[in-house]
Amino acid sequence: MRHLTIAILLMLYSVVIRAEDVYVVQGSAYGAPISRYEYLYWSTATIVFNRGESPATITLLGVSNGGIGTTERTIQIPARRSESLQREVKWLPPNSTPLWVLKLDVPDNVLLENFLQIGVIFDLGGGVPPSSGPTVLGKVPLPVIRRLVPAQEEQLHLGSDLGRDQASRVNVSVYNAGSTPATAQIELRSHCTEEVLATRTVSVPAESLQQFTGFSVRIPACGGGAYGPENIYTRVVVDQPSFSFVSVLSTREVPLVSYGIAHSSR
Repeated sequence: MRHLTIAILLMLYSVVIRAEDVYVVQGSAYGAPISRYEYLYWSTATIVFNRGESPATITLLGVSNGGIGTTERTIQIPARRSESLQREVKWLPPNSTPLWVLKLDVPDNVLLENFLQIGVIFDLGGGVPPSSGPTVLGKVPLPVIRRLVPAQEEQLHLGSDLGRDQASRVNVSVYNAGSTPATAQIELRSHCTEEVLATRTVSVPAESLQQFTGFSVRIPACGGGAYGPENIYTRVVVDQPSFSFVSVLSTREVPLVSYGIAHSSR
């Protein structure tokens, strides 16, 4: 009996260590107007592929920024097939928010990739719904988070710029996985001189993703034998388990993407 108990415990332990909680950033928001009825439109696309020989089930464990607003908690992926999460399920927070996080249980044999789509939507306004969905003009990969950063551990995002000759603004997004509000310290620094170019202390509600905008900094030139590239990086420290990421946008042009690289994150 003792050996049987140990065997059962080992089996349960093996299930636990194979289980993987995955945090996936989601978003949907209007951007700047391009013409009278055309607007930039930001959205996310999450694609999954079941590499196994039998169906696999992805389970929704949580939704940030207000909690789970649906009773539909699972999606089944057929063997050797891909699916779009956005087409199959509507995992949204109950309140209107441009950014949120899905906490998912993803089987080991399922590959998951996440993208930020940049497009244009035609909207007459006045309560009239758009006549069609957005035209997607490009996409960039979004991080798929498989490990929360412990409280007070620094998070570094290198190359938080578009180069010295491109005027840009920096947005810093912070997800607080804790059950109480978090305080985050954000710093933008020079790779070359380690000079602090901008700093801000912010509060993030419990179990929420929040984006902080308005960081616009100059990139100092390296001179006099200084070390490091002529770029900036972002340092984030949060007093709750968390993750963060940085997006950088040109202030000169409509941010369209005409080049992409596909890669596997696993």
